[in-house]
Amino acid sequence: MKIENIYSEIKEIIEKENYIKLPSLLEKLEKTIREESCYKTSNKSRIAGIKRVAFKDNHRPALTGYGILNEYKIVTDSYHLIAIKQEDMPLKLVATPEQLEKNGINLEEYRNKYGINSVLNFSYPDVSYIINFDRSNEIEIDINDIYQCYKLNYKRNDCLYKLGSQNYNIKYLKNLIDVLGKDIKAYETGEYRPLYFENENDEIGLVLPVKTY
Repeated sequence: MKIENIYSEIKEIIEKENYIKLPSLLEKLEKTIREESCYKTSNKSRIAGIKRVAFKDNHRPALTGYGILNEYKIVTDSYHLIAIKQEDMPLKLVATPEQLEKNGINLEEYRNKYGINSVLNFSYPDVSYIINFDRSNEIEIDINDIYQCYKLNYKRNDCLYKLGSQNYNIKYLKNLIDVLGKDIKAYETGEYRPLYFENENDEIGLVLPVKTY
């Protein structure tokens, strides 16, 4: 039954003041609205949704790649990011010429040092924005408990571990700790925002939360 037909029946019931069928019609109306809202959308709303995602490209770590920012060597995929200061770890440099110049990196010198094939010259997320985070909401973490949870669930790819108010994939948490070490602090930055880790050398890791329904 279409929403318009249900509305017409409800209107008729109200006009006749015969409310016996009203509860069942209201329930049917709610169900129909929910179904149509879930499975149907206008082109306009779809385009708006695409824009909300696409316009965040420079402000998210959800791109696989490598990058350099000052003393940091940075790796990221769709789920977590690590920014470390290890000198002897050449990575593919992914950046625009403007980003190279801003960070004081000479493209030719880098090519000569690491090889021409180690340099990719195209757009990369704005890592300076990504690793600049709010440290006001530090949360407690139990490293041993995280490792114990990982040991019990290492064969699963979907095991979640709760830190603060959100859930995170246990494999990504364990990976960050393996790189940054156990002497780290964790910072929650808001609902559906990344959880950040930082060690005593100011090296940084972040992992995105997993939405649960």
